[in-house]
Amino acid sequence: MNDLNVYFITNIFLLIMVGYIFFKTSPDLMKQREQLVFKRFILTFVCYIVFNTLWTIQEKDLIQYPPFLFKVICALSLSSVVLCSFCFYRFLVVHFGYLNEKKLIFTIISIVPIVATVLLTITSIWTKIVFSITDDLKIVTEGGYIILPICALIYFVIIIIRSSIESFKNKSPQARRNSITMIFTTIFLLAWVFVDNLLEGLTIIPLAIFFVILIIFTTLQQSSINTDSLTQMNNRRRAMEYLAVQLDSVSSDAPIYVYICDINHFKMINDTFGHLEGDQAIIILASAIKEQVQKNRAFAARYGGDEFIVVAKPQNNEFKEFDIIDNINETVKNKCEEANKPYDISITAGVVKCTDKSIAVEAYLKEADQMLYENKEKREFVSPIKE
Repeated sequence: MNDLNVYFITNIFLLIMVGYIFFKTSPDLMKQREQLVFKRFILTFVCYIVFNTLWTIQEKDLIQYPPFLFKVICALSLSSVVLCSFCFYRFLVVHFGYLNEKKLIFTIISIVPIVATVLLTITSIWTKIVFSITDDLKIVTEGGYIILPICALIYFVIIIIRSSIESFKNKSPQARRNSITMIFTTIFLLAWVFVDNLLEGLTIIPLAIFFVILIIFTTLQQSSINTDSLTQMNNRRRAMEYLAVQLDSVSSDAPIYVYICDINHFKMINDTFGHLEGDQAIIILASAIKEQVQKNRAFAARYGGDEFIVVAKPQNNEFKEFDIIDNINETVKNKCEEANKPYDISITAGVVKCTDKSIAVEAYLKEADQMLYENKEKREFVSPIKE
């Protein structure tokens, strides 16, 4: 089997695999906007494979295209490979929230390289700035060709810099791992492109781009196993795994505090404003909890419904059991006011101090849950609905 047959078989395989990933990408795996951007990345990659294959067919004299059609194919192939790097960048911006897209300057900066690439390659059909076609239909790169890798490199550099910053700044181990994964994935893609330029013959860049798509897909799948889809917090499964590990090293000198909390009179919010607004209340509370656990180097997860688990380790002798709950209540109250919600959110919690590693996770959770309901019974009724 010659190299050309391997090339065609490889491209068919890549198209089948990315098609599978495309249809397996669902709202359960990522948020709707992330899903849209990721699927655009896949479709751009498909276009690149198709145009690159059509280019190769002409280059190997398997089919003779009209000269103008071959110029169009070359222009679209060159544009699509840079467009793939742009889509990769766009996905990471949306997924990790790397840049404040509300600021016009960031939007302009991000689209300038890809707009320049598309304009230069398409106009080269007539101007020959980036490439030209010989009489025997062979492509020749011109001086402007260097702009294409520079434009692609801009996106890769931004990804590496922002991912590096996030890996140091983010206190969530999962988020830190995802950032580091994206750094190494980007470096791998750059190295692969460099190797491709050293090789003569057929391009191997499609394999590198497919690797990036596969890494994103598998990383998101792994994250979705341990992530609550509504709040993007750790889920119950992850909480149980985390507690099992932490309880294995507790002692009277190194305790951990496990809290179970839920929203006070959550049913009134649901009944008054509907379940969609109830979901919004849970999202606002989750945001407040995440903000406080990051400040306190704690762990939090959505346990189910409007219930959450918080796990805290005393950082000093000034630790007080319910300080973190009081801070969450203050934070979520401020968030409700900022969002102009017609209700207030507050939580009640039960807590258990864990010092004995021989006690099962479920036993500690049952004790915290029992305290939660005792504290709720003691609490004076205050309607969450604003008048």
